[in-house]
Amino acid sequence: MLFSAVHSLRGLIRSRPLLGSECEFLEREFGPSLELGRIRLAGGGQPFGRVAWQPAAALIQLADFCFEQRDPQCAVSPAVYPILAHEALHVWQRVHKQCALHVSVDGLWLGLVRGRAAYGYDRALADPQLVLEEFLAGNIERQGQMFEDYVRSNVQLVHARDPKFVAVADYVRATGSVPRGA
Repeated sequence: MLFSAVHSLRGLIRSRPLLGSECEFLEREFGPSLELGRIRLAGGGQPFGRVAWQPAAALIQLADFCFEQRDPQCAVSPAVYPILAHEALHVWQRVHKQCALHVSVDGLWLGLVRGRAAYGYDRALADPQLVLEEFLAGNIERQGQMFEDYVRSNVQLVHARDPKFVAVADYVRATGSVPRGA
């Protein structure tokens, strides 16, 4: 546990800006609703052994295996884009004030109280409007999971997007430009 915490802290200290391929991916998924120049990535994973987290402001920390050659200075592996999108949605939630307290506090509380159930949603929904309603009514982790599943549906083929998520994707992108002062 101590090694994990030290490794995580070391990763945070060595954060870096997004690389070109990561910017292209996030620009495609978030449009103008997220200021990509502010996002930084770090390796080291989460101190509690999870794959990813979004601990502060516009910082996303991923486990080292999420990067090409297991090196956080290299690009995020495209297979991990759904997880990157989930964590970037938490940045989006911060910018657009989509949570009750603070994304990190809400996420920690949800993890302690609800565990994996915090990520659950009705996957049987097929109507895009009902999926959007579920997204809007959801907690920050449910929203993150839904966006992750949306990206997972099109990570291999960009134009093979699951139509049930189209209203959610449009909502996230159409939030417009980043609010002033964000």
